[in-house]
Amino acid sequence: KENLPPVDGRPSQGAIVRRMAKRWRDFDGQDWSDAIAFDLPDYDVFVIDVSTDDFSVTDKISGVGTVLFDIVVTPGRGEIWVSNIEARNFTPREGRLRSSFASNRITRLIHGDGKWKIHPVELNRHVDTRSTSGSEKERALSVAQPMGIAFDSSRDMAYVAGFASGKVAVLGRDAQVIDRIDVGFGPAGLAFDPGRRRLYVYNHLDATISVVETDHRRVVSTVALRHNSVTDVIKSGRPLLFDARAFSAHGTLSCATCHVFADLDGLAWDLGKPDGPIVEIPKNLINEVIPVTQAFHPLKGPMMTQSLRGLRDTTPFHWRGDRFGRNAAVPGGDVESFKDFDKVYVDLMGLDEAPSDTQMDAFAKYALTIQYPPNPNEAIDRKLSPTRESGRTFFTSQFPVDRGAISCVECHSPPSGTNRRMNFEGFQLSRDLKTPHLRNIYQKVGRFEESGPQISGFGMTHDGGMGTVVDFLRLNVFEFPDETMAKNDVFRRNLNDFVMAFPTGMAPAVGRQVTIRPNDGAGPKDSVSILMERATLGDCDLVARARIDGEERGWLFRDSIFTGDRSADSTLRFEALLKRYGNAPVTFLCVPPGDGVRSALDRDSDGHRDGDERRFGSDPTDSGSVPAPELAKRSRDGT
Repeated sequence: KENLPPVDGRPSQGAIVRRMAKRWRDFDGQDWSDAIAFDLPDYDVFVIDVSTDDFSVTDKISGVGTVLFDIVVTPGRGEIWVSNIEARNFTPREGRLRSSFASNRITRLIHGDGKWKIHPVELNRHVDTRSTSGSEKERALSVAQPMGIAFDSSRDMAYVAGFASGKVAVLGRDAQVIDRIDVGFGPAGLAFDPGRRRLYVYNHLDATISVVETDHRRVVSTVALRHNSVTDVIKSGRPLLFDARAFSAHGTLSCATCHVFADLDGLAWDLGKPDGPIVEIPKNLINEVIPVTQAFHPLKGPMMTQSLRGLRDTTPFHWRGDRFGRNAAVPGGDVESFKDFDKVYVDLMGLDEAPSDTQMDAFAKYALTIQYPPNPNEAIDRKLSPTRESGRTFFTSQFPVDRGAISCVECHSPPSGTNRRMNFEGFQLSRDLKTPHLRNIYQKVGRFEESGPQISGFGMTHDGGMGTVVDFLRLNVFEFPDETMAKNDVFRRNLNDFVMAFPTGMAPAVGRQVTIRPNDGAGPKDSVSILMERATLGDCDLVARARIDGEERGWLFRDSIFTGDRSADSTLRFEALLKRYGNAPVTFLCVPPGDGVRSALDRDSDGHRDGDERRFGSDPTDSGSVPAPELAKRSRDGT
């Protein structure tokens, strides 16, 4: 990346490169080897010897795919099959990538003569990739986002779930597609029963199981999972993220191809448009302390895929903030700003026209429900180590680290870590950017500006061009209190430690689980005490589950006591709950705040506790099934 000002109005840019004939070259053939000090082995699959005590790695396999989903061994033949997506992000410009920016594949790994042979098999050979348009007939045959694989060894064939295409592909001996079976929305997991000749398909997105009779390759029944708690907002908007058949030209791509499960693919993409317009930055989005110098240029250069998680209250969207909506991202403008992404469906997905305003409205409202999981680096008690505390102290101080004008926290404002304004951070970053949030910095560790093999080819900042947070903080726009680089690196490393544990908005207690029996020692009980403490402080809802006399029972912890799923039960404290039912194990789990009642007491949210419903003959998983009125009164009265 050149440390130069913009030329002819176009910001200077980084380049996406790949290894060719031992040289790092970009798409146009320019050699960048002198600028790259490291190696990128790109290990995808590791062979592990499980017979050894240390589970030693005996081999590493490259070139399998960009995003890997499932891995299985073929019965009898010993081949390894991997379902995957292969990205074409090396190719720059949106026009070149329209409707063909990734491939859906099964990669066969065959071992012989002491080495692995890599055989990628394209699942959509029927698609005319020379055309950016497609037909309904073509889309009906496409398999997108291949996931679970199951083998039928007696017929030497396999099945793969096409998560984004609502079908299962039938694969021949060499993994070529020989047939397709339409199933539910979001097929993910497969199980084959050779005796009954049945394939069971778990359709994650519509919460059903499709039962396929494999001799005639037809669905014979569809079984709904009991009580699907997914809201109408999620059901309405989710297809625009995952449905490749409805929202891509060839039926091979979805938004989730890159935003994998609404998160990242770990890649940078150069989606510039040479014939695109130059758009002025709305004045209300500019950081007045560090003003911008550019407009939104259509040749924006490489930019990392951003997560769709945690978008609420962070408008304007995108690295540059160029998805600001018709109202220029005023507070509360999340939906309108998100709807600015409608043009992606035409320019990149290859549709003839963008989704309707109603469809984009549904997508936006769904996307705004998606949250980040807990940061795994954050301690469950939320206490900071000494270095992280030092980093937090500097971060929240008023020291004007950015050009002597503004502090860290003024730009990276809590709770998300962004003040939602555009800044100019020097020619090293080449352009004006919205202050990025800090909640997923820990996911981007893997590239280091030193010799030797790297985990990832992309690191920090908008284009992945900075190896680490410390490297970023060494830009000449940042100032630190001491006079020497070594002493100031202490501040940089402490800041790095702090942001690596930056809160995501979901407390680290969420998802923590402890199963104990009454006679267990102090260790497990202390662990539950920590969960009770975090629940009391509002980090989570704490639920307890146990199987008593063959029946699932649930309790919710609030105000130091556990309330059961039967109205007639007395409330119990922790020790009393453990001893109440003999030596039965009890599992304690922290769930997100607000989910406790549904998780422990009233699964179908119909106002009747689960234990009462089972007692009086109604179904606790069906909101339309409730106890008879006189029994419901007895339930409420606790009689």
